[in-house]
Amino acid sequence: MEDKPIMPKMPEDEPKKVHVIRDVSILRTGTWEGSRLVKYDTKDLQHMAECSGQKRPVPLKLGHWSRQIMDQPDGQPALGWVKNFKVFGEQLVADLTDVPDVLFRALKAGLWKQRSAEMGWSEDHGWEVT
Repeated sequence: MEDKPIMPKMPEDEPKKVHVIRDVSILRTGTWEGSRLVKYDTKDLQHMAECSGQKRPVPLKLGHWSRQIMDQPDGQPALGWVKNFKVFGEQLVADLTDVPDVLFRALKAGLWKQRSAEMGWSEDHGWEVT
């Protein structure tokens, strides 16, 4: 019996259709409820901008629910990457890179109006976007 490929072969000459979306607001100052109630001020956002993405790349994903439709035991596929964190006023913003064309078109059509950063705490860095 012949082994079947896990992924179909893609034509080598097909151009990759990915996009960059710059300066997307991902978090604002204020009090937020996740696994616990947390208050972030502009100093916290500045710290996050400096630390996020330093230890490992930050994946772009849809939602926080651990059992999403594309979820696998070893994690979800990245739908792009979150990079270049900075603070504008009371907002933490970042660039979304390598965004697939289908997701880019959905964003452009206004189908993803609310965004929510996923945060993690480490003793080394404090709060950072994960």
